[in-house]
Amino acid sequence: MSNSIFRKDGTAQGVAKQRLIETLAKDDKRIIKDEFAGYFVFGGAILKLIGHKLNQWLLKKIIPGLHDHLIARTKYLYDIIVQCISMGAVQYVILAAGYDSRSNRLRLSSDVNIFELDQAQVQKRKLSILNSITKPKIKTKTEFIKQSSIFCCLQ
Repeated sequence: MSNSIFRKDGTAQGVAKQRLIETLAKDDKRIIKDEFAGYFVFGGAILKLIGHKLNQWLLKKIIPGLHDHLIARTKYLYDIIVQCISMGAVQYVILAAGYDSRSNRLRLSSDVNIFELDQAQVQKRKLSILNSITKPKIKTKTEFIKQSSIFCCLQ
């Protein structure tokens, strides 16, 4: 990836940053927890140092509602996925997966097939980071549509 501040993974990092900030909240105040998010965010250590309350205050001043929207959306999707799988679904697809790590966080049955689609550079960095911290459930299968996109199957 380029050294420019305008990286291909900018959106993926931005969403992971919101999950990291939410993870910093106290257990009884937290809506979701993403123990992997900090690994994907440049400057994650600074966000941890600042803490949940100050990060949220700053975000509300800069972009009101963004954090709450992304966390509510994340929680809603988690609930839908778990509900559908409990009703018999055996696979789901994540488009523009970015640095989403729910395949590791939700601890779903190995019988569930999870497919991801995103830019090759983003998926490559994601796999590299996950390989350094856990046994990822991601296995690259084939490129999808264009050379700049990659289709991954989580096993």
